[in-house]
Amino acid sequence: MNFLEQSKTSAGISAESAAKARSEISTTRRYFADMLILMAVPAVMAWYYYGGRAVRLMVFSVLTAVFCEVAGSFIFKIRSSVSDLSAVAAGLMTALCLPASAPYYLPCIASAFAVIAAKLPFGNARSHMFTPAAAGIAFVTICMPDKVFSYPAILSSGTTAVSGGQGFFPGTSISYMLSQKNSVGTGLLNYVDVLVGSVSGPMGTTCSVALFGALIFLAVRRPKNFTVSASFLAVCFVYALLFP
Repeated sequence: MNFLEQSKTSAGISAESAAKARSEISTTRRYFADMLILMAVPAVMAWYYYGGRAVRLMVFSVLTAVFCEVAGSFIFKIRSSVSDLSAVAAGLMTALCLPASAPYYLPCIASAFAVIAAKLPFGNARSHMFTPAAAGIAFVTICMPDKVFSYPAILSSGTTAVSGGQGFFPGTSISYMLSQKNSVGTGLLNYVDVLVGSVSGPMGTTCSVALFGALIFLAVRRPKNFTVSASFLAVCFVYALLFP
């Protein structure tokens, strides 16, 4: 094989590799775009109940995740995957799992750990061993459990103060009531509150209607992911019945 033929072969391989990489990025981007759509309603409900503070927590978390993605990719000399929206999804998911009363540094720490410790070391978003946001939440839960589990009451004014600060009013979450062997009550309004999310808890996880809608969206758009999620919820349900 002469030099010209070798050059053509190398160029063909390079073009094929580039096309494959673009296809993988496009596929990953569509997946995380679906995840962002899925989280949109819980994010809106968090803003509705907790006001601008919830939005700022989400923004800080996403910006931190994107910054760590870019900086980490530069330091480790790997291709940045910001364009596939995986860092944005990780940041938003992290914020939605925290209380609206969390100090602004908390989602930043969680998102930074999620990207630096649980995302970048495993390569691109298609090779993660687990969800980076879950690792970030686990990290801050171990380090600062008082901040993670300090849920604010939902006020009619729609404002929320930082946990432990002036104007902060603690709320009672469903998990706390169950730990004290109390239920949400037998009144219709109590169940309506649970359905619409008017209860204390992580700001993106209390609206049952939004979560059910997300499951339906997942079933339509990502049947395989829906099967995994439904199986996980079924196991949790059985465990709760066996060990109340």
